[in-house]
Amino acid sequence: MPDRAEADTGFAPNRECHKAINAELRAQDPERLAAACARLTVPVLVVDGVHDIRPRWAVDSLVSALPDVQRIALDAGRLPWMEQPGAFSTAVTRFLQRTAGT
Repeated sequence: MPDRAEADTGFAPNRECHKAINAELRAQDPERLAAACARLTVPVLVVDGVHDIRPRWAVDSLVSALPDVQRIALDAGRLPWMEQPGAFSTAVTRFLQRTAGT
């Protein structure tokens, strides 16, 4: 997979949204957010792409903060649900079946 091809998704970046999210993140207390994640009592599925050009620390820190988490890394970039829809659907379906007890 080309390292920058994932950025060409047909969707223009929403710069105002990114700006607002980044401002909100800068205002957060990381320890308080990690503690809130640790208190979650629901299972969580994290699906990410191994070719995502963004730093891995954000996903890694989220996964390590959650008490009941399953992480699936797909052969995709930043939009695994679009780049690998079959694998994404399978991962979500299996997760839902497992968490529903079926």
